[in-house]
Amino acid sequence: SALTTNSTLRSLSIGHNPFGDEGLFYLSKALPDTLISLHLYDCDITDVGISYLAPTISSTLISLDVRTNSITDVGIAQLASVLVD
Repeated sequence: SALTTNSTLRSLSIGHNPFGDEGLFYLSKALPDTLISLHLYDCDITDVGISYLAPTISSTLISLDVRTNSITDVGIAQLASVLVD
């Protein structure tokens, strides 16, 4: 995929796109390791989608925006477990 092979992509902002958990499943598989900023606000994501995203988060990611989604404490805990040093 173009995302996976793109070694210069640093920021991806795709908020306000209702692709939901299924879309995040496929996006998570394609995110490049070079990403430092990912904006997924208002994308109809739930804890299920976060369970797809969390294991793929690279150590280079410093900004993640998941506002205005249906993520509970469970999803936040999944994110926290990979974002903490």
